[in-house]
Amino acid sequence: MISEIAIFEASDANVDLANPDSPYKANLEKQLKTILASDGAQAAYYAQVIEKPHIIILFINWDTLDSHINARKAP
Repeated sequence: MISEIAIFEASDANVDLANPDSPYKANLEKQLKTILASDGAQAAYYAQVIEKPHIIILFINWDTLDSHINARKAP
């Protein structure tokens, strides 16, 4: 298994991913569904940094490194 960790800053400094009505949360969950539809994707989830809520961390587990590389090449 290969674990991918991606850290990025949200464009909105006041993002609240705990709010189920957040459009940012809805978009992020849509993107995770797309990732999970990729061959070799095992799990994908995210976390919000408490001290800096505009920082989001994605965790994605892949079967193999090739699975990860092939998913990045996909349109």
